[in-house]
Amino acid sequence: MWASHPKTPVFGKPVEPYYLTSTDDGASWTIENGGAPVIEVGGTGSYDEAAAETPSVAYFSGDGKYHMYYTAQEDALDVTTWSIGHAVSASPAGPWIKDASPVITRNSAGIGSFVVAEPGVVESNGELLVFFTSVVGFPSPAPMNTQYDIALATSTNGTHFTGHKVVLNQDATIWTRGDGYIGFSTPAPAIINGLVYLFHDVYKAGQVAGCSSQETTQAAVSYAHAASPAATFTPAAAPIYRRSDFLWSACELRAGNAIINGDKIVLFIAGQNVSSDFNTIEYGVAMAEAPLPPPPSPPPSNSDSGSLAKVAPVAGAAIAGIAIIAVVALVIIRRRRGSPSSTTPDSSVPLA
Repeated sequence: MWASHPKTPVFGKPVEPYYLTSTDDGASWTIENGGAPVIEVGGTGSYDEAAAETPSVAYFSGDGKYHMYYTAQEDALDVTTWSIGHAVSASPAGPWIKDASPVITRNSAGIGSFVVAEPGVVESNGELLVFFTSVVGFPSPAPMNTQYDIALATSTNGTHFTGHKVVLNQDATIWTRGDGYIGFSTPAPAIINGLVYLFHDVYKAGQVAGCSSQETTQAAVSYAHAASPAATFTPAAAPIYRRSDFLWSACELRAGNAIINGDKIVLFIAGQNVSSDFNTIEYGVAMAEAPLPPPPSPPPSNSDSGSLAKVAPVAGAAIAGIAIIAVVALVIIRRRRGSPSSTTPDSSVPLA
């Protein structure tokens, strides 16, 4: 697993990615590379001077290497300087070689974004598919003046991307602006039985009572699926989790990476519970799993080959029974003012 964390105290800078491994199916984790980040931020004026966070990694059969994509921040407070960085390695542990410049910027995306961030990568049919958060303006007063979409760019070499387009935006019937929702972010893609699944979080405007001051926060984790990256994504009718489901995610809950492990799908999700007075600071990563959904039903037998791609799956798309099975050790942090940070999960953290 790759996870980002600040070198300095909680919510400090710079944020950099770390590589963690588990030998007991995720019950405990070890930070590799001697506890050091696998990528360090760049020098003054570089595109990732402030942060290299939210890493997503895929093995690419095209060159036999691992490709990491991450949110690069030149200035943490100026979101228009954010972009998507790229690094490559022959091993998941590194060493990683960063590109000299970002591979996706708000200008290169060409979809009207003033923010691009939070990539999620998966290989499909000889291409690397990088889904990412695209933020555009919306004609409403703050904090409803933005819209968070999920966009896609594709590459055959990991560095040069084409076909930038929005593939998932706010559903008018499930997550409505009338209820304060402003879109989706943090995509985590997975290919399951030939279908493309996008796990994502749901953005909501307005501050959360009792939490640190943020005008927008991630309120839930949900998903959508499509027959192919080019097809229309169908959003789930209900979220997997809401931030109110757990004490450690009372202020924010966001999607992480999704992996296939045998006959199960494993989803890593992040949460935080930081009180407005900062007396309570809890944040970390949890692991959830569910059985893989069955394959979609085949099209009618009288369908000709030209119409097969137009037949939407009618069964087997839903993922049910996802349950938190562990709070990842060494990642969740619990701290009270006046006490040191701890890397041991508190036994009072609810798991379901």
